[in-house]
Order: sequence, then structure tokens, then C-alpha cells
Amino acid sequence: MVSNGLLNIDFGETPSSDEHRKVGAELLNNNRVTRESLMETLREDRGVDSPTEIIADLRSNGLIRVDEDTDRVQLEPDKIIVKAVKSGQPIRYLHKKDKFVSDAAARVDETDYGYATDFEIPYTDRTTLQSPHFNRDAYWATTTETRLLLSQVYKGDLKADERRQIEHEFKRNAVPNFLSTGPAMEIGIDIGDLNTLLLLGSPPNTNAYLQRIGRAGRSAGKSLVTTISKRNPIDFYYHKKTRGTDQLRRETDSARSAQRARPSVVSHLGDHGLYRCQLPHSVDERGCN
Repeated sequence: MVSNGLLNIDFGETPSSDEHRKVGAELLNNNRVTRESLMETLREDRGVDSPTEIIADLRSNGLIRVDEDTDRVQLEPDKIIVKAVKSGQPIRYLHKKDKFVSDAAARVDETDYGYATDFEIPYTDRTTLQSPHFNRDAYWATTTETRLLLSQVYKGDLKADERRQIEHEFKRNAVPNFLSTGPAMEIGIDIGDLNTLLLLGSPPNTNAYLQRIGRAGRSAGKSLVTTISKRNPIDFYYHKKTRGTDQLRRETDSARSAQRARPSVVSHLGDHGLYRCQLPHSVDERGCN
């Protein structure tokens, strides 16, 4: 939103020292970065000699937050002021670079933005193609409603009536919008118009794979399945070894006639990227065979 000139952001409290401003500038460009990567960038690219002490100082002042579970550093959201661009609340615009610069970036960046112009056109005036400043994000912001997506956990140790209620609501009602489940959803469950599945890790065998992907596409006759590789022997076998994917392809081909629906596209997200393959093709480290 800032890069499109729809919103402007600023620090509630301006970083006091040059080193603090360098950390702020780096996090504006790459927020929620790992602490190790941030310290390396501060040393090599921004000339900060003691990044560990600077990060600790900013953290104690409440300007940044460190997630101890993921060891990622981010700006403290409560210290950031967000303003909609409008008359009286401009954002800097660099005409030659066709670039917007937030107040926060101008405070911590070493660049002189004295040549920038003030851009004050609100997003509500940038929603039509007739506007010289039309922006697609502005259009979507004014023509779509924010929707809260709700999730539900479906597992085998739930009471039978609770499982049936979740199945009914997911099939018939607007909520929950998506289910998080495992083997409990493999056999005998018909969700109707469900057409998209996300598998976190490959199932242990072909039968389990077919059972899980068979939950989708029962009405439309086709579905989209994305499998995210995990770092374990099963995923390594199927996603890294051509022999494993060839076996999965053969077994899928032999069993597909027994399926009411099979995916028209299967996506595999592994260490080498996202591969989208038209079945019955297989996937290996080179992509689709």
C-alpha cells in the first residue's frame, strides 16, 4: 500500500542514533528477517560494528520485537503510525523514479528527498480507469469487503457428533472456511464442492495419498492439490528420487479408475520450488517429467 501511494507510515518514536536509524531502514526494507541475516547485513552493507548491542538496545526501548521461537526481528507494530494518503496527509513522490517514499523511510534513509513532491490524492479518487492515477489496489479496496477466514481442526479423537457437525458446517455453511486435518479425513468423507487441498508432507504410502486427495473434486470432477515437502525420509524419497516418483505415478495410474475424482493438477512445493504437473506425470528434483 505504501509503494502504491495509498498509505503512508511513520515512526511513533524516531530512532535516536545513526546506528538505530540504519536498523530501522533495513527493517523497513525487509521486516521479520532472521537475526543472523540482519546482523550480517548491518555489518557488511551498512557499516554497523556492533549490531548485537544495537538490536538489544532497540529491543529494550520497545522499537523492535524479536520472536524467540523463530529468531526473527521486526519493527514493533505499536510504534508504527499508519495514515491514509489524502489532502493534508501527503506522501513523498519521486517523479523521476516513479516511487513513493514513506515518512518513516525518509527519517532513517541517508538520501536527501528535498526534490520530492507531495502526493495527496486519496485512494478513493484512484479507483476508475478514467483517473490518471488509477491503481488496482485502490479499486479492490473500495469494491471488495474484508472477509474474516475461520478455521477448524478435524481429528479422530473428536466426539462423533462433533465430527458430524463440523462435516455438515464445512459442507453446507459459509464457515469454517478451511479445515486442518489428517488421516481422520481420509476415508468415507464427502465434502461436496471442495476442490482445493494443501498437504503438509507426503502421505506414507500411495493408498493414503489417494484417500486424501480423493476428498476434493467429488462434485466438479477435478481438483488442485499442493504438497509441501517436509524434511523427512518419505518426502525425500518421493520428491528427490526419480524412482520414488515413478512408483507413485504408476500406482496412481493403476488406482485412478477407482477414484470418483482425481486432481487435474498436482503441485509439489519442495526445496527447489513449486512444480505443477498434469497427472499422470511425476515430479523429481528437475521438475515435471
